[in-house]
Amino acid sequence: MSITKHFDNIYSFLHTKFTPLAIQGLATLGFFLVVKNSFQLLSSFYSKFIAGGHDLSRRYGKGSWAIITGPTAGLGSEYANQLAQLGFNIVLLGRNAEALEAKEQQLRTLVGQSIEIKIIEADFVESTEEGFFEYIQEELRHLDVSILVNNVGTAIGTPMHSSPDYAALELMKINTVTATLLTKRILPHFLLRRHRSAVINVSSVNSITAVKGYSYYNASKTFLDMLARTLQIQYQDKVDFLSVRHGTVATRMSLYAETADSLTVQDAVRGALSRLGSVNYTYGHWKHQIYCPLYVAPVIGPKVFEATVNTITKQIARKMQNSESV
Repeated sequence: MSITKHFDNIYSFLHTKFTPLAIQGLATLGFFLVVKNSFQLLSSFYSKFIAGGHDLSRRYGKGSWAIITGPTAGLGSEYANQLAQLGFNIVLLGRNAEALEAKEQQLRTLVGQSIEIKIIEADFVESTEEGFFEYIQEELRHLDVSILVNNVGTAIGTPMHSSPDYAALELMKINTVTATLLTKRILPHFLLRRHRSAVINVSSVNSITAVKGYSYYNASKTFLDMLARTLQIQYQDKVDFLSVRHGTVATRMSLYAETADSLTVQDAVRGALSRLGSVNYTYGHWKHQIYCPLYVAPVIGPKVFEATVNTITKQIARKMQNSESV
């Protein structure tokens, strides 16, 4: 049956069921729905792939401070690099004094003396201890903090039934408690600032997918994703919240795995910062914007995701085997 004949049959059927006026009304409604959906599709495409990012220094205040948790390696290190290059003063918040000092020297090599850098040593496993956040607040008291990057995180790659209780508790303290209470403590300051402020939660594509053996990690990343998205609703007049659902990134945690969607930390962070202030969640770089939604697509999603996970698992196993044989 031709398409024309098919539509003729539909038109004839409608004429037997509705008055001409009702048919005109339905046609008008259908037209507006098509226009609305087309506009939403084009707007989404524009915001994800075409629109440029904000001038972050101007938006959040020139000479203000950015806090990065877990800033000595991987994504955290690169967030520090790129925010420093944009002119923000940097607070390096982590647990290893030697690594923090090395990162400070790296930043000095990168940007010279053009910014200020402050080190705060704190072990996030102790985030539920009395006085933990009061100490950090005191260290920040005289700083005009404008950006908080909740990056610090850890993972447990074993099934729940065989992982020790202490490991699960430590993961929750590091991945969720730290981000939640640090954000809570910094919010009153953000609400009093003349400029806007921002909170970036470094989540993961694992917040919307499931990886066998990583139940705690996946759940913690889902928590960070939802925390940013719900806080955006309440504080959007003064604070930009952004959940970054990073896909595969070549970091120490992934043993620098290479997959079809893998990115360097430079590209991953650059893509995330380009969306700050425009959306409340993102996959960041255009490659992840295209690839990561495939993981939850009907039918093909599980197969694409399984293939990616298998690739990473095999690469990690091979690299670990090679390191043991050296």
